[in-house]
Formats: sequence, structure tokens, C-alpha cells
Amino acid sequence: MQKRIVHFEGLVVFIAAIYAYSLYEFSWIIFFLFLLAPDLSMLAYGINNHVGANIYNLFHTYIISILIVIIGAYFKIDIVIMIGLI
Repeated sequence: MQKRIVHFEGLVVFIAAIYAYSLYEFSWIIFFLFLLAPDLSMLAYGINNHVGANIYNLFHTYIISILIVIIGAYFKIDIVIMIGLI
């Protein structure tokens, strides 16, 4: 049950990000090109499992993305908002 809630939460955040992305009318080509960019953090597993897990988890948290979006919105920098939403 817990796993379903986490997956549902991820789906809701993904849909909200897509909706916000569409409101800003950013490029969908860039969105799909960089959608899986955070998964490149798996390359850190080449160093060792501990470092790899920490880097992977850092890139897959919502707080970093939310902070990037907030900073972009505060300073009115669209590219920063776009990066945070992806």
C-alpha cells in the first residue's frame, strides 16, 4: 500500500509539473530531451555504492526542484523555472 501512495504522489507531481510547464509555454522538445537527465546521476554508482546512492537520491528529491522553481519565479528567470520543472 505504501508503495502505491509513493507512486501516486510521483504521478501527481509529474502532472502538476507538466501543467505548469504548459502554462509557461516552454519548448516541449527541451522537456522531452531533458526529462530523464536526472537519471544520469546513476553514473555516480561507478565511484561506489554509497556515493552513487547519495547522488542519485539528491537528484530525485522534490525539494531541489521546488527550490529551483521558487528562485526562478522570484528573480523572474524563465530558464531557471524551466530547469526546475523538468
